[in-house]
Amino acid sequence: MKKRSAFAALFAIVLLSISTACTNPVVPPAAAELLDLGEKYLLELNYEQALVQFLMVIEVEPMNPRGYTGAAEAYIGLGDMDRAIEILRQGLEQLPGNEEIQSLLQNLLPPEIQTPNRAEIAEAYLLLLRNEGSPSYYSWGDGLVEDGVISVSVADLNNDDVPELVYSRIVDGYRWDVLVYGFVGLDFTELIYMEGVEHQVSAGTFSVYSLNGGGLIAHGGNGGEANFTSRYYVYRDLALPPTEKLFEHTWTPEWMTDGDETSFSVDGIAVTEEQFNSEESRVLSEAEHLLTGDNFASEQTGINNVSMTYEEAVAYLSSWLNDGTIEPEPLDGSPQNQDSGAWKQLYIDYINENLSSELDRTTYTLLYVNGDAVPELFVDYAYGYAGLAICTVMGDSLEVLHDSHFGLSYIERENLFTIGGGRMDMYFDDVYTIQDGKFVRLHTGNYGAEDNSRIELDGEGNPIYLYFWDGAEVSASEYQSLLALAFDRSRATPAHALTSFNYNEIISIIESM
Repeated sequence: MKKRSAFAALFAIVLLSISTACTNPVVPPAAAELLDLGEKYLLELNYEQALVQFLMVIEVEPMNPRGYTGAAEAYIGLGDMDRAIEILRQGLEQLPGNEEIQSLLQNLLPPEIQTPNRAEIAEAYLLLLRNEGSPSYYSWGDGLVEDGVISVSVADLNNDDVPELVYSRIVDGYRWDVLVYGFVGLDFTELIYMEGVEHQVSAGTFSVYSLNGGGLIAHGGNGGEANFTSRYYVYRDLALPPTEKLFEHTWTPEWMTDGDETSFSVDGIAVTEEQFNSEESRVLSEAEHLLTGDNFASEQTGINNVSMTYEEAVAYLSSWLNDGTIEPEPLDGSPQNQDSGAWKQLYIDYINENLSSELDRTTYTLLYVNGDAVPELFVDYAYGYAGLAICTVMGDSLEVLHDSHFGLSYIERENLFTIGGGRMDMYFDDVYTIQDGKFVRLHTGNYGAEDNSRIELDGEGNPIYLYFWDGAEVSASEYQSLLALAFDRSRATPAHALTSFNYNEIISIIESM
């Protein structure tokens, strides 16, 4: 009985031990403890043990970037660069856009396969677009055309996770070119230049489509009374020269009046009209999105138009500078457009309400002062104390700033402008911005004679002026320094230097936009 009782007691102890082990499993070390050990082993150059610790960090806390960078450093210490790159790429899958992981990965990649960050892409594309400029007016159907960028798209065309910039521009008032820019490694470069004359699209339209699988399709046409040419160029994976060319040419000689002579070719080989149409259908069936062109091309092909105006593209790319984590918008429709169209009628109503007579010499200019897609309206009353006005719209609300001074200068898209001028030895410089659809004066500067009825002169015959900035008296040099700090005139554009329009012209331009 004693043996049996002792055995029962021992069996109970074993069961209790098993039960305790089951209810209190072994807890793995916390991520902080593992990180401390990993850092310790890295300092001791014990890369094998450091790697073990950082891989365990990834297992227990996969959203901790130091797990990936620490493991990569351990792999580097062990001389295994391929695995270091692989673990960092795994980290970016878990933590897209993480700067720590991206920075280390960029340093490990060979220069030719490094990629720019979002801010570098935006800076390069914005500089290019601003150098090209936007036409101050554009209405192809009415013959109102000025050189500049007409439409823009930002899209990854070669599946390397770095978006390319595609834009069409008007050159010499009639030729329509398309350019594609992008990055090869870290080098910003022109990838494709499709000149309108070469592609037979002078005085015609030029449509560019993204290609399923990578690349693009360019379609140009040139029409006239005597002939019509339609050409397709297919650039697969943005390869040069074009991988396919489809040409259709129709020609009517002057001495012929009873019909057209038509020829078709594909890659330089003559084909029938049916064969050409079949190839055209095949090529367009691979098109994904309309990148540049007009809505007519989109309607004819049924391919979604995702192009942006110059102003929309500048605003879109500028947002990348403000937040480097912003992803490019998917090409499933146009980017969000702040332009509802209400501003057009508001401006037209304002112009009509303030038109003094048919002989009114007032002129008008559209400016882009702030970062949205709606232009500001600059009004020059062209005489005396009438001065100027600038209008802005937010939603369906019109805001107007009248000023009796003569000059307005602005820094495009940076939401800063000055109104200045004066007469009779009293001068002014006011610095403004636009906030929530309202004009806000940031600084007030003024200078002039203390008594302009009796001007005092210095030893060199110059008038002696008093200078004030935001109400405080300053020296002349301090005034200029404070003004330069608030508003960089070297980058500013005087509104009067832009093309201005009379009443009929500005109404036509606004209605056509």
